[in-house]
Amino acid sequence: MPRVTLLLVSLALLSPAVAEDRKRGHTEVFKKAGPAIVGINSQRGRNGWFGTGTIIHKDGYILTSTTVVPPGVSKIVVTTADGKHHTAKLLGASVDKEASLIQIEGNDWAHVDMGTSAGVEPGQVTYTMGNVLNSITQDNEVSMSFGIVSGRYEITEAMEGASYKGEVIETSAAVNPGVDGGPLLDADGKVIGILSLSYSRVRWLGVAVPIDVIRPYVQGLAPEAFGAPPARTNQGSGPGYLGVVAADEEDPGTGIPVTEVNQGSPADRAGIAKGDRILEVDGKAVHSAKELEKMIRAMKSGQQVRLKLKTESGPADMTITLDREPL
Repeated sequence: MPRVTLLLVSLALLSPAVAEDRKRGHTEVFKKAGPAIVGINSQRGRNGWFGTGTIIHKDGYILTSTTVVPPGVSKIVVTTADGKHHTAKLLGASVDKEASLIQIEGNDWAHVDMGTSAGVEPGQVTYTMGNVLNSITQDNEVSMSFGIVSGRYEITEAMEGASYKGEVIETSAAVNPGVDGGPLLDADGKVIGILSLSYSRVRWLGVAVPIDVIRPYVQGLAPEAFGAPPARTNQGSGPGYLGVVAADEEDPGTGIPVTEVNQGSPADRAGIAKGDRILEVDGKAVHSAKELEKMIRAMKSGQQVRLKLKTESGPADMTITLDREPL
């Protein structure tokens, strides 16, 4: 019993210092990332959207979500943390990845670096920051919340308002209206995900699209700023990688359409284009995007795969060597 009492007393004496250290850590992350968090309002006709973005390069590149800046918007206004408004241009919007890249003028912006989502595990510290209920746009106030990674799993059906299906990072940090498109940050203040409108209907916790899913798309849009997408090689072991994004259709008997081809991927090198339809993989009919993903991942990097496609110019048969799956 005396040992237990001593332990409790020791913890009680240490707790103020521990609490102060944690507070200091939270404050440092806020000071580091806060100036790079922006509010965004976009418009297309009579429709409007608002949310959050993160400046990820000194030249004014801003990463956000297609739930904030969807394809085809005609007007984008960015409000920086100092309360100033800037007109932005849309560089690209991928509905499948639920990611948009926009840019404002200037070459000396405070920015947050992209980290990596590889190795992120439940229990790790996370932060969400953003334009909650237009807090930046209207009050010049960046909202911040602290939590942990509460899960890593796959969303097979997009939630209401969202479009992304795939692996997500779940967080216990608050994900309130207007924070979508904002960053999920690690303890070092680096971006490890982009917050989605999807959420756990069971646990009521928000999720983010892993940054490693988004990074190649960003690099393809602005290689001068972020470097070219990493070259894929078939060296090493691991699941196969084709490099296409496909969509499901009501009539799977006609194959599945390719909606995006990753730059530099095996599919890109083989000449597969957006709009082509994948009919068969190694003689087996493909009925859904998920089925295609499983078939490719079941193969190894360096392995050859035979594809039957329907292209704009007619039927096509291709033999493609798969690369290693990106990290």
